[in-house]
Amino acid sequence: PNLKALIYKPTLQGGFSQAHALYKWTQSQKIDLILSSCFESDLGHDQIARLAKRLHLSTPLGIGTYFALKDRLCQNPFKVEKGYMHISHEKTSH
Repeated sequence: PNLKALIYKPTLQGGFSQAHALYKWTQSQKIDLILSSCFESDLGHDQIARLAKRLHLSTPLGIGTYFALKDRLCQNPFKVEKGYMHISHEKTSH
């Protein structure tokens, strides 16, 4: 009864199919689903952000390590402005 959120690391725990099932469960339990990274590259962070968008999540993402990355794999990295992430709709080359 005290559970308020479930933190899920999609790159370690099963990707979209598992995230979708967890999303449905968290919705039925009226708790938040928070997607979190585990020291991925910017490509991994990008995929987590796109998964959150696909699931229509409005909760914050646990991708704070994104800003510590020195090198980038993506040609068009996402932008964060005033706490909001902006994901390009363009196809990117990874």
